[in-house]
Amino acid sequence: GERALVNPEGNPVWKTAKKVFRKIGFPFRNFKIEIFEDIKIPLRKGLGSSATARLAGAFFANEISGRRLGKKELLKIVADEEGHFDNAAASLFGGVVVCAEAGGEVEVLHIRNRAKNTIVLAVPDMEVSTDEARKILPRNYGRKDVVFNLSRIASLVEGLNRGDLRSFMFEDRIHTPFRKVLIKGFERVKRAVMRSGCAGFFISGSGPSLGAVVRSRVSAQKIAAAMKKAFASAGVGSEVLITKISQIGLKIKTMAKSGESERS
Repeated sequence: GERALVNPEGNPVWKTAKKVFRKIGFPFRNFKIEIFEDIKIPLRKGLGSSATARLAGAFFANEISGRRLGKKELLKIVADEEGHFDNAAASLFGGVVVCAEAGGEVEVLHIRNRAKNTIVLAVPDMEVSTDEARKILPRNYGRKDVVFNLSRIASLVEGLNRGDLRSFMFEDRIHTPFRKVLIKGFERVKRAVMRSGCAGFFISGSGPSLGAVVRSRVSAQKIAAAMKKAFASAGVGSEVLITKISQIGLKIKTMAKSGESERS
């Protein structure tokens, strides 16, 4: 439903909009922002809600001030707020993307995704502080663990390209072994998912949401129920979402007197 922003100075939509206005030199007094649709991304659950909010603010400001900045410039502004490019780039461009900073610029590489897998997300009734999730990671990693993850990343990219995802491609030694202790019921959910023969299991972002990559909508329903039951057995309530990777990124919708129009 329609609602005005609460505490606009601390809201990521407005904070990022102001950064764009200042960069362009556009006056921004006496603005009122209203949200017309409820946000469908659960907040503070490791699912990228802050990146989408900041993208909305950046593109709103750019639109009404004459579209003077390109997508990469806006992505840089959002990434500066986020601390990294990953979530913002995926939300902006859609699909599977990899970001790499090179020579002071960001390169956004689009990975061909032939996999048609469904993704089940279990969103538990708890929050994990992003700062705490970052602090819990070690400052240094052993060579074996780094090589292990590099092989998994390369395998995952090839699996997407071939359309053949397998569970070993999602194995991780960089953040999962450390962050899982912050998610009550993690091991129970993982066992339930792996027993069901899923194509992959992962922590979404810094958590606490957990994801399972499955091969069909039928198996998705079964795994969703298993994930919810596993969390419940640990005394944690949860919401399950059945979704997929969207190829559509940010879409701008404008309202005109003659009707409604859209552009990508």
